[in-house]
Amino acid sequence: YGSSIGYTNHCGPTAITNLILACGNRYPSKISYSSANTVFKNVVTVGLNNNYYSTGSGTANSTALQYIRNSFALYSAYPTLYGNNSVTHNNIVYALTNEALLYVMLSNHETYGNHAVVCFAYCRLVSETTGWYKTYMKVADGWGSSGRYIDLGSALTAKYVSVNLS
Repeated sequence: YGSSIGYTNHCGPTAITNLILACGNRYPSKISYSSANTVFKNVVTVGLNNNYYSTGSGTANSTALQYIRNSFALYSAYPTLYGNNSVTHNNIVYALTNEALLYVMLSNHETYGNHAVVCFAYCRLVSETTGWYKTYMKVADGWGSSGRYIDLGSALTAKYVSVNLS
């Protein structure tokens, strides 16, 4: 959607939009919105007005937490936020078990490069023969309606902001 209305490098605003929409679906008494497109436009405006987002360079990881906070404030919603966490199995399990969503900032990822997504679940597979395991983050990426899976082993340099509106 973002590129169709003239925005580039808009994965940060799109991920924040997805956070707001997901929190609105989970907690409709705490946050409401008129449409996904309106939320996106509002989030972009917050980003542009506060130098959190630029169409040239995207969203800076260093300002992501404040960008999320200010975007939620537009909807009179004030989630608990924890930032700059390393993407590890234990950290993800802890955050998701405590009903948080994760704004994940991938850095130099082999597939995504520098990119922002929302993690809302995880899956851990264990080999019956070797006992080795692989963990995957299930993420909302962009405007699609189905989740994608990212191998946690490929996201070792990623950081995340935990967002909890419960």
